[in-house]
Amino acid sequence: MKTNANYNRIKAKNASKRRPTKTAVCGVRGVRSASHAPSVRRVADAVTVVAAIENIDTGTFKIELAFSDCTGEPKRCEVERSMLGDPRAITRFLLDRGAIFPTGTDFPSLMSAAKRHRRVTSRIGWHGTDTFVLPRATIGKDLALIYAGSATGTRGMTAGTLPKWKSSLSDLLSRSSYLTFGVALAFAAPLAALLDLEETAAFHLFGESNSGKTLVAKVANSVTGRARERDLVGFDQADAALNDVMFDHHSTLLVMNEMKTDSGGAARTLPKLSHTLTSGLGRNRSEFASRDRSLQLRHWCIFGLTTMEKSLENLTNNARDNGERARHIDVPVPPRDQGGIFDRLGGGGQIGDDARAMAELVVTAINDNYGVAFPPFVESIMASRDKTLKRFQRNVAMFVDRCAISDDAWERRIAIKFGYVYAAGIAAIRAGVLPCTRAQMVYSCRKLYRVSRRSLTAIETEVKVDMEVFRKMVCDDKRVPRIENGNVAPEGFETCLGFRRRLDLHGDVACLRPVELKKVMGSEAKYRELLSILKSKNAIVGCSNKTPTTAREVKGCGRSRYLTLKIASLDPAL
Repeated sequence: MKTNANYNRIKAKNASKRRPTKTAVCGVRGVRSASHAPSVRRVADAVTVVAAIENIDTGTFKIELAFSDCTGEPKRCEVERSMLGDPRAITRFLLDRGAIFPTGTDFPSLMSAAKRHRRVTSRIGWHGTDTFVLPRATIGKDLALIYAGSATGTRGMTAGTLPKWKSSLSDLLSRSSYLTFGVALAFAAPLAALLDLEETAAFHLFGESNSGKTLVAKVANSVTGRARERDLVGFDQADAALNDVMFDHHSTLLVMNEMKTDSGGAARTLPKLSHTLTSGLGRNRSEFASRDRSLQLRHWCIFGLTTMEKSLENLTNNARDNGERARHIDVPVPPRDQGGIFDRLGGGGQIGDDARAMAELVVTAINDNYGVAFPPFVESIMASRDKTLKRFQRNVAMFVDRCAISDDAWERRIAIKFGYVYAAGIAAIRAGVLPCTRAQMVYSCRKLYRVSRRSLTAIETEVKVDMEVFRKMVCDDKRVPRIENGNVAPEGFETCLGFRRRLDLHGDVACLRPVELKKVMGSEAKYRELLSILKSKNAIVGCSNKTPTTAREVKGCGRSRYLTLKIASLDPAL
């Protein structure tokens, strides 16, 4: 009995000394006992649900939570909806962000606590026919749909008013075909996206420094948002990043400017733009990689405006083919002493001073007013979509018919690109957002089209001179002897330019060695230019996308690859 009494006494003594049960609430040690337990806050007081977020691109849902952290600061975060079913995962996630909430929180109950439903997208541009999404604004009917992608930039930012933007630029546009063209170009992309044009265009302004190229880019950018120089896209882009940039400009104008910090990016980036930007198709990846939605094939419909001192022909050593020239078009800007972009100042010895004064007025205008023209333009399209698109197509056709230099298919292909800008400008004038007349728009687009063509004609003429020399050499029996199929090559054939023979399907042809032909043309660049012209005239036999040469056999010399040309196509007018 004594032993039991001692045992009970010791047990009672230990029970009185037992420490209270301790628990952790967000890392703070508290006391829980029958008489001193604090009242535990309800989860709704600690972590609240702001909204359920639906991503319409992926069909997935997230939950937006609001809470106060350890310092008392209010915070918000988005979590995957599935995470609420895993208390451990959501607890770690919120604790790492400083959230204060009781242990044992019933997180699944938060799923039904959302009082608001929000829809998001990572795709800029049209959603249906009555909503247009920009990174910083939504235009149209579904204002609850907001952008939640990774695009940066200022599209959707606004300052000032539309009347002030128009009045401050009205007189300045009348003095500059380049500014008028640049502003009209900014309205082309949303129309092209609705029509799903197979091929859009990019225009490259080039000329000496301080001639106003960047100013045109900034004014064009002011249509959709803020237009400081640092708001423009630079050329220093990796391949993957360039695709992201184009996707993030869907249905809008992509303006790229040569930055002072550029480390050779223009030489890498610009040659790639001609096909990537205008075709609207991103880089295709493997099926495994495409399981990640961010790596899936992307599409876009955009127009582009690029500026730098060098022309694209100079940048690529005249190595571009005619397809690239029709997609990314060189547009020269007059020198400073001729007014630069202000090409309609008239005569007089003060042109340079007048141009500088007007440039300052343009800068002031777009610094105070920007982003106010695009929303009403998009709303005007929504109000009469079918009529606007039909009128757009009709104006494009009219411009090409009246302004194209010739009926040549390639020539009309270039003219139609300027026609898109003209038709977009007319649409903006009808919408009341572009402060210029139809006559100004016709003059500006037609002039820049002709200036661009004259710039390219100078290069073509240089090649034609060499081509005339080349044609005479093709007809020289010593340099290009006739060797019919099965005949033995004459002595000294190894040093010849090639040979001639008759083919059943093509008549007389000249089979020329590419290496010798490059020597005749004088450079790789002129050789490529020659190939481009010959392809456009369908003068090359057996030409494919990969190589313009075909294998031919000469008895005694074996088989080699030759550039095979139809002699009848080698006329002086080529």
